[in-house]
Amino acid sequence: MATTLAPTELLDTPLAIGGRGFRSRLMVGTGKYRHNQEMAQAIDASGAEIVTVAVRRVDLDRTKEEGVLHHLSPERYFLLANTAGCYTADEAVRYARLAREAGFNEFVKLEVIGDRETLLPDTAGLLEAARVLVKDGFTVLAYTSDDLITALRLEDAGCAAVMPLASPIGSGLGLLNPYSIRTIKQRLEVPVIVDAGVGTASDACLTMEQGVDGILMNTALAANDPDYSPDVEDVEGTIQEAIQQIFARCSTMIAERRENPTEDLTSVLVHAEVDGEQIEEHEIVMGFFLLVAAGNDSTRSTYSSAMRALMESPDQRQLLVDDPSLIPGAVEEALRMFPAFAHFRRTTTKDTVLNGQKIKKGEKVVMWYPSSNRDESCYEDPDRFDVRRNPDHQAFGAGGRHFCLGASLARLELKILLEETLARYPNMTLAGKPTWVESAFLNQLKTLPVRLSP
Repeated sequence: MATTLAPTELLDTPLAIGGRGFRSRLMVGTGKYRHNQEMAQAIDASGAEIVTVAVRRVDLDRTKEEGVLHHLSPERYFLLANTAGCYTADEAVRYARLAREAGFNEFVKLEVIGDRETLLPDTAGLLEAARVLVKDGFTVLAYTSDDLITALRLEDAGCAAVMPLASPIGSGLGLLNPYSIRTIKQRLEVPVIVDAGVGTASDACLTMEQGVDGILMNTALAANDPDYSPDVEDVEGTIQEAIQQIFARCSTMIAERRENPTEDLTSVLVHAEVDGEQIEEHEIVMGFFLLVAAGNDSTRSTYSSAMRALMESPDQRQLLVDDPSLIPGAVEEALRMFPAFAHFRRTTTKDTVLNGQKIKKGEKVVMWYPSSNRDESCYEDPDRFDVRRNPDHQAFGAGGRHFCLGASLARLELKILLEETLARYPNMTLAGKPTWVESAFLNQLKTLPVRLSP
């Protein structure tokens, strides 16, 4: 007789490091934020208790309002000094001692960097510094590679925790070697905290599933592309000002199209009737705003990523050149593989159970589109761009109550863009390395250098 096990609620035990207990298993950093206000708000929202501070890069005078430490109360947060930016054992030891003299506690996140480009650790220098600092009375948390032997040696040297990387610092590549991390956790007695490269919430979940004691995240929380984010204190006020400018321009355009209609979409909306009544101005304005935000930004993003995929897969591109009737299917494949936005939050409308996880009515649920659209249980070889796949996917709200009203227009735009590009430039090639927008929300290319013809 089959037995069904009901999901149970697990109560976590405190994270214990060096004889001290912590309620949160998430550690966060303080770097890469646009300003201190944003940093403080993000750290507060994270619920983290341990906050790492690079003593080599911050002003240690807590009284200065422009300094990082002024915004982080030691009564509220456990401030963990780190030796980021140190390239020798002697330098790391010197900055650890400086932090303690400046009022930090005896805990130190020890980093000795071996390569300036990848920021991978110098494990020999790390071991040397760890032995010195342990003898000096420090509680050492050591940032290291995912090498088991190094991890065992660090534990033997007296480190209170070992912090193997998921992937290189700032890369956002996620957990590259789950087996190595699991093995380290299984073999060590001290806590294992995964540090560096944990790029998304789904990466964090996958990492914690390896049985580790915690994770440290910074870039994923602080990522703000300077080309896409205003470097101002009042971000919300700046956004509101920009929105008001868009609305004002739209109202001006509506007035002009009432007097002198053209063949554009705004003219159609201005003179359209629904049930015998003209559409009201505020409805046209909101429709215009939707076109600006979704019809431009997200469609442009998906188009760029689709063209990149076709240039990287010439066989798939040739299929479309030879048979343009396949292009609508290629559009769907692009929407599956390259959602312009990484995630959205929704509210549960009733109690439910999803894959064994209880979700109560009113709880918030985050949907990660790059993850769901590449689900191995739904798609064969999900990371391959296949113009014949013609898949179901989660783009445009997947037919739910939040289904995008501009879906048909976006599909038409993408279809025409691909048709015209392939007809005019069938041999387009990449002319350099693409770059991505630095953001935890925008899943978009920033630059795509191409050569239109060989």
